[in-house]
Amino acid sequence: MDDVENVRFSVVWCTRQIALDRNDRESYVKLTVRELIVYGVFLVIFVASFSGLHSYAAFVVNREVSSLFIDSSFTTSAEDADDADDVTIKFDGIITMEHFWKYFYNVLCDKLYETPLAGNENGSEILRENKFLFRPRARQVRVEEGHCEIRNQFKGLFRECYAPYEIRYEDKSSFGPKKGTQWSYSKDSETQGVYYEGEIAYYGAGGYYFDFPKNKADAKAFIQDLEYNTWLNRGTRAVFVDFAIYNCNINVLCAVKLVFEFPASGGIVPSYSFRTVKLYRYAVADTILSLVGMCTVVMFIVYFTLEEILEISYFRLRYFTKFWNDVDFGILLLGWCNFGLALVIALKERPSSKLEDTMSAPEEGYKVVEYLVARHELLGQLTAYMFFLVCIKVIKYTDLNKSMTIIYLSVGRCFKIVAGYLVIMAIVVTAFAVLGYCAFGAQVKGFSTVNDSLLSALRILMRDFDFRSLEHVDQSFTTFFFVLFTCMVIFVLLTMLVAIVFHAYFDVDVEELLAERKVYVFDKISEFVDHMLLRVGLKEWSTKRKNDRLKSELDQHITYQDIYKILKRCRYTDSQVEEILNKYGIRPQNAVHEDEARQMFRDVLQNQPGTSKMDEAKNTSNPSDVEWLVKRMNQLQSSLDEVHQKIDIVIARLDAIRVQLPRNYAEQAQEETS
Repeated sequence: MDDVENVRFSVVWCTRQIALDRNDRESYVKLTVRELIVYGVFLVIFVASFSGLHSYAAFVVNREVSSLFIDSSFTTSAEDADDADDVTIKFDGIITMEHFWKYFYNVLCDKLYETPLAGNENGSEILRENKFLFRPRARQVRVEEGHCEIRNQFKGLFRECYAPYEIRYEDKSSFGPKKGTQWSYSKDSETQGVYYEGEIAYYGAGGYYFDFPKNKADAKAFIQDLEYNTWLNRGTRAVFVDFAIYNCNINVLCAVKLVFEFPASGGIVPSYSFRTVKLYRYAVADTILSLVGMCTVVMFIVYFTLEEILEISYFRLRYFTKFWNDVDFGILLLGWCNFGLALVIALKERPSSKLEDTMSAPEEGYKVVEYLVARHELLGQLTAYMFFLVCIKVIKYTDLNKSMTIIYLSVGRCFKIVAGYLVIMAIVVTAFAVLGYCAFGAQVKGFSTVNDSLLSALRILMRDFDFRSLEHVDQSFTTFFFVLFTCMVIFVLLTMLVAIVFHAYFDVDVEELLAERKVYVFDKISEFVDHMLLRVGLKEWSTKRKNDRLKSELDQHITYQDIYKILKRCRYTDSQVEEILNKYGIRPQNAVHEDEARQMFRDVLQNQPGTSKMDEAKNTSNPSDVEWLVKRMNQLQSSLDEVHQKIDIVIARLDAIRVQLPRNYAEQAQEETS
């Protein structure tokens, strides 16, 4: 029943994979040409349509805004009381609460409230061309006291303790003056915050918040009041500063989040997030042409989906065991996800809904901007993944001629072996990463966490590491670590990878040499070009191309050294190789035609040294003689087929020569001789 269904499906619509499964070389080549043309058109339209999703203008805005708040320096008092000079630090150097308040007072207020131009309100614009969508908001999350234990030996030193941040330990009680949202806990519906994964913990969306005042003087006075009333204390675990700016000149939106984490171990860990996206006139496109191109891509996705449904109906569960089918399935899955997300963006961001409306309702604007930026970022990421798979799929159609086919098949041959090799490689690298984490984790930033240790181990493979920082921790162990890592990973495992790929390439090369001549995609393309040249009247050029191809086929030779290497690869000894070469009259100074070499290899492989006379005597009662005769008959048949092919080549060559000669060539030759 399955065979009947397969035949019915292949008659309706045959694909390249189905033709390959049926071992139909002629159909396979024709379908490869057809799919290559269709996929080439799809690739060009896809790149032209979706390349505009990432704008250089967005990068410029991101760079300028980030440098404004991250690279600006401020002065603070030196930690050493004997040193009277002030210290200049930047955002990344904030480690104490004094630094925190200095940054808020001297940097944040100065940059959020630029000197206003004529007709503009103070604090409504930044960098002159970018407008705030709502007033910046700061939010604090805290933990309750008492969720940790103090050892009996130190209870005299500490009366209370505050555990690391967890949502279940979050403090929701009022503190300080207990007046205003900055001193009273608010839920996420009021703060309009979002859950955030920082470098230390995963933080909730509620907390204690305040909006920055409308002018700089009020903002500085407000911050001084917060510092005076101890808005930050031992229970503080994180402070978030959120605001969003919009540039109408280039239609770019930037959502900014400055994060100050207060770990239970003390100090401050600053981080930041600048998420810049470009908004489009037609949801995901700025021009009608780009929108038409995206719609065309959707039509191609529908076409490819029908093809994959057909192949799934043909192969059933075997469909997912083939690598290129998985790539096709991934492209279609990402394509439909992109299409669905684009529809959501088109519905959520209709031209009738204006971004300026969020300024009049800031209590709703924060989450609106967060979700808007998240949608556009997700669309860009999905498009990037899809573009990666689309480019990878180009390799599927690289078997155009014999040389490219050998490379293509070599990659497929060693794929499973390389996958197993990567598992071993991952285990070894992970072992060294854990070793580095245990040895250097307390003192070196690159090995402070398990994830950082894995990245550092991979960076060592790329020769990108800081040896001096590790050497300062333990010089002898660092030397041992790098010597062992270099010997095991770089010298042994990487050399093994090269050997695996070389072994696969050599095997495929030998198999292609021993196999029958195949029709490649390039041959069909050449035939089509010759046909078109004849159609346009360029008969001489077409004939010359055919003669060149015939000459190249007749001149395909293999050297003595290559034959010697292939026989050695087949596990023959030096004496056996010399005997075989002498038997067939192959000398170092002479090259052998590829067809003759192919026939020699077949004769040698069909008469392996393992079948000795003693083995034949033991098997006289078995039907091995019949099998031997069948093999010889097959060999004779293949030899006759090759002879016929050579005769056809010679006849075609003679026909080509006859076409080039004039009709009275024989008469002219007789007159010249007489």
